[in-house]
Amino acid sequence: MGPPCSGKSACVEQMKKLSGHHVICLREMQMACPDQYVNNLIRLFQSSPHRSFIIDGFFTKVQEYELFREFCGKPQHVFAMQKSKEQVYNGMKCLSQKDQTSIKEAFDCFMENKAALCAALTADGVLS
Repeated sequence: MGPPCSGKSACVEQMKKLSGHHVICLREMQMACPDQYVNNLIRLFQSSPHRSFIIDGFFTKVQEYELFREFCGKPQHVFAMQKSKEQVYNGMKCLSQKDQTSIKEAFDCFMENKAALCAALTADGVLS
């Protein structure tokens, strides 16, 4: 979990190499079907023969996390990546204006919901 451009995907790749777990990219699911990505993720978890996944990215809102938890159970660990607004903005200077706008919106959404999401994850004992 963390703001956009905080290094989540790079960490996930390293964890995948070390653990051999399957990776699910939430961003791809969100882009493919923004209104149904949580339901699609739940269906994927429930129908997959694999029981261990690494999710690249995390839910933006507490309600999404709670829906996932209700149907799939609590995650084993959620790692929180930290990056300031300045670091995120400096890291995207080479991107197109459209991509920069999208990342800025995602950053604002993450920051707006971060406290509530962290509280829910802490209450579940899964935030690392």
